[in-house]
This record gives sequence, C-alpha cells and structure tokens, in this order.
Amino acid sequence: MSLFNFQSCVEEERGNSDPEQQRSLMRRVAAALAVSESAIVLLVGLMILGYWADKWLGSSPWLFLVSTVLGLSASMYRLIRSASKLK
Repeated sequence: MSLFNFQSCVEEERGNSDPEQQRSLMRRVAAALAVSESAIVLLVGLMILGYWADKWLGSSPWLFLVSTVLGLSASMYRLIRSASKLK
C-alpha cells in the first residue's frame, strides 16, 4: 500500500460511521506509526553506537559514517518490508 493509497483510504473512511471500519483504519494507522517509530529508533541507535565507537577507538568519523549508512539501509529495508505486509 503506497502512501497516497493510504491517504485516500483515510479520507474515504473519515466520514464513515461504521465502528468496525473505523477500528480497521485505526489498526492500520497504529501499524504504520509503529513501523516508522522502530525505523527511527534503529537509525538513531546505530548512529549513537557509531559515535561512541569512534570516540572509544579514536577513528572519528569513520565508524559513525558506517553505522549511519547501515542504519539508513536497515531502516529502509524494514519500512519497505513492513509496507509490503500492509497490503
């Protein structure tokens, strides 16, 4: 489900008064928020780990840069994988 498809789905169901459809919408919104939150935590965690390792080993900024690239890659992978499961 793409972001645009999700947004149009939200707009369609916003005026809907059926409680089951509203619960379904809230479940999808909660899943999307959980996935984005975990991606952010993963990225920031790896950046902090790289920064700490650089300070400890004196290899600044290389481990920070490597951990940032790994964090971005892992976050994007998780986002894409989770988005494909939302279909």
